[in-house]
Amino acid sequence: MDFGKVAKEKLIAKYIGEDLVIGTDAEWLVNCLSHCITDSVWLTFSKPNRAILIREAESDEKDNLMLCMPLMIATK
Repeated sequence: MDFGKVAKEKLIAKYIGEDLVIGTDAEWLVNCLSHCITDSVWLTFSKPNRAILIREAESDEKDNLMLCMPLMIATK
């Protein structure tokens, strides 16, 4: 895969609260998701500057639990 310096993605998700803008290292996020064996995952956010908790949606076990740290985003 080719990773650039900037990318924007809008995801369809069930979410209640104010809009979030969170930046992550794309290679790190893809690496985390590549270790999931199911098609659905849960991404748990508490605040834009806190780690993203990633786990498989169909698994109750916490064997495949990952954290992805956010990056600072420069806003204009």
